[in-house]
Amino acid sequence: MASKPKTITAVSIPCCTLLNESRKRRDRLNAFYQMTMVLNVSNRMNIARYTGLIAGALVATYIIVESPFSGMSMNPARTFGSAFNARIWNSLWIYFTAPPLGMLLAAEGYLRLKGARSVLCAKLHHHNHQRCIFKCNFG
Repeated sequence: MASKPKTITAVSIPCCTLLNESRKRRDRLNAFYQMTMVLNVSNRMNIARYTGLIAGALVATYIIVESPFSGMSMNPARTFGSAFNARIWNSLWIYFTAPPLGMLLAAEGYLRLKGARSVLCAKLHHHNHQRCIFKCNFG
């Protein structure tokens, strides 16, 4: 009679390879760089249409470079699921607070450096036939 094969379950533990402070800094920096890139690219008419491609390339770079060192997760549901199954909650808050803080810092820095007039529009994709619902300065 054949025996049942053993099942091995793996759980990824948030922040298992870096200290919390280092993890917070990296998450804030990643979000800051991403938002800075989106603001700079989307507010230049000549390259605004490539915002999605450039953002995707930056995300792919984060996954390739950052993930092996820090266990970085870009999916909050996956991060929460791993923490829930492992019953380890000590670092979960970093995944939900550091990215919005980094993006807010980037947006505030952009406004202070370039001014509100440099923001063309909040809509990222203007090269279609859909009307813009924002106060649009795109063109």
